[in-house]
Amino acid sequence: ISENDGHGMYLEEADPIINDVVISENDGHGMYLEEADPIINDVVISENGQRGIGLQGSSPILTNVTISGNTDNSGAGMDLTSASNPVLTNVTISGNTAIGWGGGMSIANSNPTLINCTISGNSATDDDPWNGVGGGLCIFSSSYPIIKNSIIISNTAMNGGGGILSWNSDVTLDNVTISGNSIVGEVQDSDMLGQTGHGGGILHLSAYDMNNFKITNSILWNNSPESIYLNESLFFDYVEIPDTFSIQYSDIQGGEEGILDSTTMYLELNWLEGNIDSDPLFLDPDSSDYTLQEGSPCIDAGIADLDGDGENDIEYEGAAPDMGAFEYGALVIVDETKVVPESFTLHQNYPNPFNPTTILRYNLPEQAEVTLTVYDMLGRQVTQLVNTIQGAGYRSVQWNAVDFFGKPVSAGVYLYQIRAGDFVDTKKMILLK
Repeated sequence: ISENDGHGMYLEEADPIINDVVISENDGHGMYLEEADPIINDVVISENGQRGIGLQGSSPILTNVTISGNTDNSGAGMDLTSASNPVLTNVTISGNTAIGWGGGMSIANSNPTLINCTISGNSATDDDPWNGVGGGLCIFSSSYPIIKNSIIISNTAMNGGGGILSWNSDVTLDNVTISGNSIVGEVQDSDMLGQTGHGGGILHLSAYDMNNFKITNSILWNNSPESIYLNESLFFDYVEIPDTFSIQYSDIQGGEEGILDSTTMYLELNWLEGNIDSDPLFLDPDSSDYTLQEGSPCIDAGIADLDGDGENDIEYEGAAPDMGAFEYGALVIVDETKVVPESFTLHQNYPNPFNPTTILRYNLPEQAEVTLTVYDMLGRQVTQLVNTIQGAGYRSVQWNAVDFFGKPVSAGVYLYQIRAGDFVDTKKMILLK
């Protein structure tokens, strides 16, 4: 789908399945979704005159998608607004350019989930101190993104947040590698940012509402001029409860002292247990290979209980989870951009308990006919989330706690079962209301 005067594809209140399509060189967006929830697999969206994908009130599921070389004022790769809650698995967002903010992604009033994703080489270029921020991701306006097992690398911003700019949002990073991101502009005073030129890895701005930024099992290394910069509140001189910025079991270059903090009134840094400050020994970062070398201090240095409830939330190799996006010894690298699981796996849903939305993840080491079915505790089918042939890869699907007929189900314990070829596994999940 290419060389159209408008958008490559426009969907409104439509939920198609889109497989094996290239959408490129259109004057408008590659795709624009308005209250649409398509399933998008193995699609390339590139070199469009506006955003790669624009979402308004939409929650698509994207798997094995590449979004590259798109341009716009904001959210050049993806722009999320109006309660858009997509699930991205094995998605690469690279080489997109925003003049204003969010070269890779702009996230406003939305709750995306990113799993095994790559955000690389994106930029926010405007030298106006109100713009040129969030080279990789710009997160604001009461958004709640969850980013897991992903890399945010080699992104640039003119003024702040080379990798991530966050403001007035709750952000969760689990097993994320943030490296090689930078600020290319000079330090100068700004009504918006306090001072520009900071936060090569992350620029976090306190706000008028309570926000929580939580980093676990992650690596922030070789970002310029510093990995993390915490700045004072925008426009507001009073908050009843300070923001919190929490870090645990992570490798942070410069340690706690290396985090620049321009305020103590509106923002509380929680430097928790398990953090280190050591060269992570990436295998070949110059070639964008951020797997860990043998002997890396990040191997077996993480924590499996992410939410502190005493139960392991992630699977791992060795004595404990590793820090960073890639578990040492757990993945088979098949080319520079893709990895394939070693075995069939059904993961525990996340979050769990949930209300009303949760993500079900599973691994396929080879092509298989897959069904994923939800049952109640009496063994009755509630709904079927997947019933198709799927290729090898890391897969996920969202369940919004509704049955076959779209009717909300009652609170309680449910079972979800996968059948993929000869592989069968079942797990429990808890819906709270």
